[in-house]
Amino acid sequence: PLLAEIEKPIWDSIVTAVQQRLTDSVILTAVERMPPEHMRLFGERMTEQLKTRRDRLHEAADQFYRIVARYADVHTTDASERAVLDWIDDDRVSITVYTLSPDSEQGDESIYWARTFDRRETKEIRLYLHGGDDRVVLRGDGANSIKLRIVGGGGADDLVDSSTVGGRNIYLYDAGDQTSLDPESGVRLVRRDAPHPQSWGETGPLSPDWGSKWLPRPAFPYTSDLGILIYAGATRTGYGFLEEPYGNFLKLGAGYAPRDTKFVADLGYDVRDLFSGVGASFTLGYSGIETLKFYGFGNDTEATEPRSYYKVHRGRLLVVPGPPFRRALFLAAQRAGGFRNHRLPAGGADGDDFLGKREARPRCEIRSVADRHDTRPAELHLVDAAIRRRKVPTGRGSGGGHS
Repeated sequence: PLLAEIEKPIWDSIVTAVQQRLTDSVILTAVERMPPEHMRLFGERMTEQLKTRRDRLHEAADQFYRIVARYADVHTTDASERAVLDWIDDDRVSITVYTLSPDSEQGDESIYWARTFDRRETKEIRLYLHGGDDRVVLRGDGANSIKLRIVGGGGADDLVDSSTVGGRNIYLYDAGDQTSLDPESGVRLVRRDAPHPQSWGETGPLSPDWGSKWLPRPAFPYTSDLGILIYAGATRTGYGFLEEPYGNFLKLGAGYAPRDTKFVADLGYDVRDLFSGVGASFTLGYSGIETLKFYGFGNDTEATEPRSYYKVHRGRLLVVPGPPFRRALFLAAQRAGGFRNHRLPAGGADGDDFLGKREARPRCEIRSVADRHDTRPAELHLVDAAIRRRKVPTGRGSGGGHS
């Protein structure tokens, strides 16, 4: 929040000033203040490393600026203020926060905060009004808008909208009944408390509200039927504003069992808020590593061969789309097509005409989900009701076999 007011030209000038102050002599003087033993061992290397860091300071500063500017947090105070947002053109919007004097209706005595944002640098602006009776004025026009989130605090807040901005990615969050908004405005009023930013000094764990995180998923399981499975995958968790515990989640991976030359792969994606609180998810998977032991039909079948003789490989394909609805109890109808290709050992057991046959198992699932991901701790209650239809070729034997 302290750096959000600094625009790129000023940012660059500060970096240049720091570079100019860090001359070679300044760096050498600082290094020579180390103990003689350290200076003798590391002095020359440290001096060169510090010079390299100084020379490349603009690269590091540019990367840090992109992080700060992409999701900008703008904070007012607990006093009453007036925030004016003026769209200069299709790409730029200026924000000016004025302090309000208790005995002045206009209240333009002094500028508390000012900055112009560029859509090519900033994806989202979050304006936190904090306490006091604040007024927000929207004016100007443009073909599109940076996504703007205005978070009300305590007091009676007022929003006046005379802008003609396309896209209308503007949201006002306030759970109180004192906030006023012109119904003709294109601003979307969200009647709920928005989370307090970290700068408000709250304690306890805070969930990320922007960015993403990748995590690897390596695994090397071993079974006597399969041998070792070499599996590699990853998960990506994307975070967003008011999206608990995440905004979107991606899972992918693939594995290979070298002994039987079998493969497995999975892909899943879940987005929490695709539009207006409606999300979407899907799961795709293929497994060629599933096995079972088939000893023949009937309970009296004897196992006269080695265990590997009775091993059956199964191929399994799974496709599960689903549209979860956020922050509500919902019914989601999902269709999952399951295909299993059972390859049985040739000869041996009873029921030879069963060998090589395929079993089709289409199924339909209806899920009732109470989604409480917006509360802490996150809870998910799931009830499944499944209707399955199974076709099994008729063999010469019947009854359950060994497995």
